[in-house]
This record gives sequence, structure tokens and C-alpha cells, in this order.
Amino acid sequence: EGRRDAGGGQARAKSNTATLETKVLENTIVKLGCLLAIGFGEAGTEIIGENMGDESVVIDAMIPGRRVQAIYGYCQIQDFTVILGFLQQRAMLFVNQVAKIVHSIVDEHLGAANKNIGEAFLLVWRLDIDSGSRLREKLADLSVMSFVQVVMAVSRDRRLAHFAAHPALLAHSKDFHVRLSFGLHLGWSIEGAIGSEFKIDASYLSLHVNAAQSLEALARHYRVSILMSQMLASACTREFACCFRTIDRVKLAGMKDPTRLLTLDLDVSSIFPRHQLRTAPGLESLGESFAQR
Repeated sequence: EGRRDAGGGQARAKSNTATLETKVLENTIVKLGCLLAIGFGEAGTEIIGENMGDESVVIDAMIPGRRVQAIYGYCQIQDFTVILGFLQQRAMLFVNQVAKIVHSIVDEHLGAANKNIGEAFLLVWRLDIDSGSRLREKLADLSVMSFVQVVMAVSRDRRLAHFAAHPALLAHSKDFHVRLSFGLHLGWSIEGAIGSEFKIDASYLSLHVNAAQSLEALARHYRVSILMSQMLASACTREFACCFRTIDRVKLAGMKDPTRLLTLDLDVSSIFPRHQLRTAPGLESLGESFAQR
């Protein structure tokens, strides 16, 4: 009987070990899948699907791209050089907090984060070929509204207010606050893998993608938060487009025809965090010394 009990205990131990190993394997596969989804994003679904469908153990990222219609949004943190100089290592936490706000709100508005470029982010709303005009209008409205929501969320966020209350930043500018600028454009692009077997990114290639980046730079020039092209504004519903204001008419780099530049005027002065974090005694002089450096 003692031998039987010992044998039964060993069997149960082996069974528990096998169950644990299976659980660890399942968790590993789930985590790998999540990492693939995060790393490749929506634009990388074709790459993942192509490689999962064959029997080869070699990953082939060199597959042809495909032409898509989409809305491209380019978002950048303003005054980032100043912020980086003062926050140093904590600048990474600052950027990730902004990214969390931008990515989550864009996802809620049916968009997708495509690329993180330091202090800038490329966001995409894909328009399927069979998308009706009504769906197209809705996505155009959502792309603009997502950036409006981002502006509001950044202004309200306590963690970002804490970073903005850094004594050196306040010494640099007494009314310093976190500001983002946005560019929005609609057009075609080639979606696919860019890179080599050493490093690939799933992204979009087109002059229309570059146009969104140019619009963001112009937004800073015109001192507005959001700047959109005529093509994007024309895709929005008439009721929503009535809120836009035309700023200028320019010819963007690489484009054949001039386009109107439009913005949506926002007043965020009333939604800044009411209770600004007070600077501890003696830190004002420390901030001034940082600013002098």
C-alpha cells in the first residue's frame, strides 16, 4: 500500500508539472501574439497572416504592399527639446504618458496607432474600398474629434500637469503647459513592410502621409492645435464641417494642386488643471539656475 501511495503521489506530481508546463506554454504563446499585434499594428496583419500560412520556419517580411485609402494623422509634442533637456531620464515617462492618451483615444475613435517617432505619432484611419459615403463621413468626423479629445485629455491629465510643474520648466516659461499639434489629411498610400530581415516596420508610403506631417508643421507656424487639408475637411459631414475655419490656401510639397488649410478653433484655457502643483520652498531658485544653464 505504501508503494501504491508513493506511486500515486509521483503520478499526481508529474500531472501537475505537465499542467504547469502547458499553462506556461499557453501564456508564452499569448504574450508572443500580443507582442506581434503591438509591434506590427493594424498595417502588419498581412505580414503576420502570410507567414503563419506557410510551413517555412523563416520569416519573410518582403511581401508586396497594397494600395489603400486612409486618413493620416500626425501628432507631435511641442517644445520637446526644452522638455527633454530639463526632464532627462523622466522624459521617457512623459512621452509614454502622452502616447497612452493619444493611442487610447484614437483607438476609441476607430483609428490605429501606426508609428511612434520619438515625440511624434502617426495615426491611421483605414477606408475600405467598399466603404459607403456615410461610413467615410463618420470616420472623417471621428478622426477630427479624436484629436479634439486628445487636446482636452492632455490639458486635464494630472500626471502631465505634474511634469509641467517642474521648476526648471516653469522658470523657462511661467505659463508652461503641455501642448500638442496635429495634421490631418486624406489620400492613398502603399501599406506594407519597410526594412530588411534585420528590422522591419509595417507602415504606409505616400506623399499623402508626408502631407499630414507637413500640415502638423504648418499648425505650429499658424499657432493652431489642429490643421487639416481640404480633402479631409470635404470628407466630413456638412454639420461638422461648418465648425471649421479656413486659414490659408497653399501648395503642399509633392502635391499638384493647392489646397485650403482649415482648423477647428479650441479654447482650452478653462480646462487646465485647476489646482496647479505648488513648488516646494527653495525650488524656485533651483529652477532659475536650470534655466540659466
